Amino acid sequence: MQPGRKKSVLEKISRKNMASSIKLRSELISQKDQLAELEEMVDRVRELQENSSEYSYDTPSQLRADRWYSSKLADQMKILKARVEFIQKEIQNLYLITKKDDLKRKKIERLISEANTLLQRDAEKELEKKATFQQPKLP
Repeated sequence: MQPGRKKSVLEKISRKNMASSIKLRSELISQKDQLAELEEMVDRVRELQENSSEYSYDTPSQLRADRWYSSKLADQMKILKARVEFIQKEIQNLYLITKKDDLKRKKIERLISEANTLLQRDAEKELEKKATFQQPKLP
């Protein structure tokens, strides 16, 4: 492949990689925001659980209602913890993908610089050829 064509193709790949990298970063920010929201919800559910155990009961129906409420809070806590765990794994995966993309981007940039170097060498050789061709022959 000619160095000029190679450079052009690599620059297009680099732009495509940059676009996907921007998407990954925005997804990562979104996942972090969701994680923060979930952690706030976990804290609120913990507060509700702590506050619900302070009541005294006058009737069995109050005790039954409190037990039902406590079980619902426990279920919500399980769901929230599972979602937090899932999002943490997603964030880890996004970090790995971002790291791979950065390595790929660095490699492409290195290849582009090599192609630029080849283009410069070719241009210098052409100038040398023209200079030697234009020199008059000495008798």
